Amino acid sequence: PLRAADALPQLSETRLDLEQDLQTALDKRPDYRMRKLMVEREGVQLVFAQNQKLPRIDLVASYGQNGLAQSVQPSLEWSRTADFPSWSIGLQVAVALGENRQAAADLRAALVRKEDALLGLKAVESALANDIDSSHAVIRSSVERHRLFAEIAERESRFAQALRQKLLAGRGDMRELLISEERVINSRIAMQEQAVANAKGLVLLALAQGALLELYA
Repeated sequence: PLRAADALPQLSETRLDLEQDLQTALDKRPDYRMRKLMVEREGVQLVFAQNQKLPRIDLVASYGQNGLAQSVQPSLEWSRTADFPSWSIGLQVAVALGENRQAAADLRAALVRKEDALLGLKAVESALANDIDSSHAVIRSSVERHRLFAEIAERESRFAQALRQKLLAGRGDMRELLISEERVINSRIAMQEQAVANAKGLVLLALAQGALLELYA
């Protein structure tokens, strides 16, 4: 049969664990993973900048073959043999005279970028924790309110049934019965509203965790 919307999911409080749900978000949220990669990248850049302030020491080595002759062709032929090897090995050391200002400036810039990346990572963590905590509050509140309105609806339904029996016996008041039935209807509408709020809370939780596609795929 045709229907205007999908049926609401079963009312659920689920197992709400802030620490575990936050860890799930940290594992799955692409924005957090991107921030984490940025921190790692800036850490590598910081180490590189620190190394730039150190004295530079290079190992230099070379090896070749020599061909000794009075003309080019015999010389090339002699070079193909190992009779006249030529090699050298040494160290090249470069030390800045005085303060290496460029390296110091690069190091300070790298430190600022690393700190900025860490602050960005912490900001994302804080936002995720707030989003998950808010979704938990919505879920818990909707379950509690749904239970309350269910009790009200049950009580008003019994009262309306009693008024209906009195009316059939000729001792009831039609106006009072209509008011009681209106209360029953309003209570059940409120129950549906809380069921919708609960479903929204579950969606918000999945969204905060980065698991929305898994939930509705």
